[in-house]
This record gives sequence, C-alpha cells and structure tokens, in this order.
Amino acid sequence: MGHQRQPEMEPEHDPESEDADESAPQPRATGTGAGLIGQTLQGRYRFDELVGEGTFARVFKVYDLHRRAYLAAKVLRSDIAQEPAFLARFRREAAVLARLQHPHIVRYYDIIES
Repeated sequence: MGHQRQPEMEPEHDPESEDADESAPQPRATGTGAGLIGQTLQGRYRFDELVGEGTFARVFKVYDLHRRAYLAAKVLRSDIAQEPAFLARFRREAAVLARLQHPHIVRYYDIIES
C-alpha cells in the first residue's frame, strides 16, 4: 500500500465504534482500491468509503478509532509510491499543508508508510 495523509474531516460521532472491541485483531489494508473499504489500518483507521480519485491517489473517508472522528486518507497508487522523486514531492506537500491553518483547508496529521 502507498502512503496516507490523514487530514481531518468534519468530526462526527460513530455509534458503532462504542460497541466495537478495539482490542480484537483487525484486518490489514492491502491495496489502494475498493478492497480497502471495511478494512482497518494499524488497528486505528477504518476505511468507510471512497471519496474521490485522481491520477496519483485515491481519497477515502476513514474513521479514526483513537480520535473518534472521521478523517480523509489520501492513498497513493503503489507504483507512484515507489518513485523517490514523487515521494519527496508528496512529503513537501504534506509539510506545506501542515503549516496552513484556515477553516476551509483540511488539517494534516500524519504520513503512514506501509
């Protein structure tokens, strides 16, 4: 799988998560396609739906079991994620986004490599 950036979407309460056993083993996300839907990455990020896709990545609505909030996860195509120049560009994009603070710009949290 590629890299994900988790900017925060509108926080929402997820009543299903209260009954979920967070200590139970979670399935691992294995690709960048629709196969991620219903999977949980690192026992924390549950992929709920595909929001959009572009040439280089797909964006998913995920539920963060730790923050109890919905986030957006940008998942790079696996072939793109292997290119050092593109990875450097992606990291620069994340660094710029992390410095921006505006009510109409998503907040950046992390890059996860897997």
